[in-house]
Amino acid sequence: MVTVTIVGLEYQARYTNQTTAGSWQYLAIGEGDTAESDAHTALVSECTGSGMARALATCSYESAFKSVWSHTFTNNTAASIGVNEAAIFDAASAGHMLMRGKAPATKNVAVSETLEVVMKLAQAV
Repeated sequence: MVTVTIVGLEYQARYTNQTTAGSWQYLAIGEGDTAESDAHTALVSECTGSGMARALATCSYESAFKSVWSHTFTNNTAASIGVNEAAIFDAASAGHMLMRGKAPATKNVAVSETLEVVMKLAQAV
């Protein structure tokens, strides 16, 4: 058996979202309301409209071994969008999905309205 050290957990969390090729840096939102599954490889219904498409996230580290991604989306489309899901990817399009979360309720984003999305991944202790 192998045990990851406390320092190892901290560095894993710090490096998960760093700006290196293939790292998890992109945040996407979608309208799908299907429950999460570890078999998912993409959002159910990813938003692609102006200001709502997948974007390079602001990546940071939070104490207690958490990788943090955040981005503020602005709905520049012609209609309201009902956001239900968010995910982290390793590419600006397609790529691999690290994690997906379903919101407890739909967040309707009106035209010209902004939506800040923050996702956190805690390393297992």
